[in-house]
Amino acid sequence: MRRGLSYGAVEGPKGEVGVLLVCPGSHQPHRVQVRSPVAHNLHLLSSGAMGVTFADFVATFCLLDVVFGEIDR
Repeated sequence: MRRGLSYGAVEGPKGEVGVLLVCPGSHQPHRVQVRSPVAHNLHLLSSGAMGVTFADFVATFCLLDVVFGEIDR
């Protein structure tokens, strides 16, 4: 196995599901990171909610279709 980073992504029902592998050169990866589409959507929430009223924030949050069970990964 080569040393370095590897990123793979597939299209899921709610967006892109990405997997990042960091390998030091052995057969076992040093770090594995899995991101669900909900995590990517929540990163957009802070920039999308700047300067809006609370009612607009609630509407924006509901549009993201957040599933909190996926965020814990």
